[in-house]
Amino acid sequence: MNILIMFIMMITIGALIGGITNSLAIKMLFRPYYPLYIGNWKLPFTPGLIPKRKDQLAQQLGDMVVQHLLTEESIRRKLADKTVKVKLTELVKKETEKRLETENTLREVLLMINSSIKEDAIRRFIQEQGTTAFQKWLVVNKDKQIGFLVNEKLQIDVETYELNIVHYLQTSLVKYLKSEESKAHIQYMLRENLNAKGMFGSMLSSFFSGEGFIEKVQQTIIRYTQSEKAHLWLRTIIHNEWETYSNQTVQEVVEQIGQEKMEMKWNRLIQHNLDLNNLLDQPVKKLFAPIQMMLLNTVTNAVVPLIEWFQSRLGGIMKGLNLEKLIAEEVQSFPLKRVEELVLAISKKEFRMITYLGAFLGGIIGFIQGIIIVLVG
Repeated sequence: MNILIMFIMMITIGALIGGITNSLAIKMLFRPYYPLYIGNWKLPFTPGLIPKRKDQLAQQLGDMVVQHLLTEESIRRKLADKTVKVKLTELVKKETEKRLETENTLREVLLMINSSIKEDAIRRFIQEQGTTAFQKWLVVNKDKQIGFLVNEKLQIDVETYELNIVHYLQTSLVKYLKSEESKAHIQYMLRENLNAKGMFGSMLSSFFSGEGFIEKVQQTIIRYTQSEKAHLWLRTIIHNEWETYSNQTVQEVVEQIGQEKMEMKWNRLIQHNLDLNNLLDQPVKKLFAPIQMMLLNTVTNAVVPLIEWFQSRLGGIMKGLNLEKLIAEEVQSFPLKRVEELVLAISKKEFRMITYLGAFLGGIIGFIQGIIIVLVG
């Protein structure tokens, strides 16, 4: 009976020692998180193994991921897969459609992208881009004649434009000449000119500045302005001016007007024709509706070339990203408690089995010790 009790005690004690030892060893992988001191003496085995080797672990993990998991060859191979290209194209198309179908205004979309974007900043950006585009255009076309650019590049029918300009000038002049302002101006000019001729001029002024005479002068000027003779005269002036400028190079025109002045006029023209407030307050869906299909085709057709461009520069991109350092820094920034919880969540069952195995082996050792004691005793 005493021998049986001894065996039970030896097995129980051995199992407890084995189980507690393994459980403590598992705990010591993570804890304590920081070194413990008694005075100036640091307790051995503090901090735990993983906190103590966290920097090395992070470095090794970064090297392992880059060298064996996220390798340049594996990424390149994946991007070359036709299925991946098709899926990426479909994804980009779906996301582009989603963005183009939104009822949000352009202003709201821009604010979502960058909350610091202001209308003044957009105006400055448009002005800067307009100035840059104009300067580039000048560099490319400075030695070309104006006539060549208009006729060959813009494909403009100069003769039709001349006729339109003459018609516009005649119409505008007639509209002005029929106004009361024009009548008053004619009367003022006659009176001033006649009064300047002395006493005889003043007498004529009182005779010719009457309402009826002024109306006759006004109608005469209107009839002349509407006449074919005036039409030919205006067209001749415009045509001669065009001939003068068409034979000049862009550089010569710029020197005559001044580049800075031309840039200011160019930007003023852009700002005048671009109603930015109205543009920003338009829903994206409505704003891009006329060119939605073109945008979709442009974006989706660009996916495969972009993937190929990315593949061709993958080595430099990965080197620039420095993934080993990035992963190591991310691992180092992990809270130790979070690392412990993560490892335990993955390996909880295995750690429990290790604890049970320690208890089992401790029990066996206790049983063997009991046999030895019986034999020796």
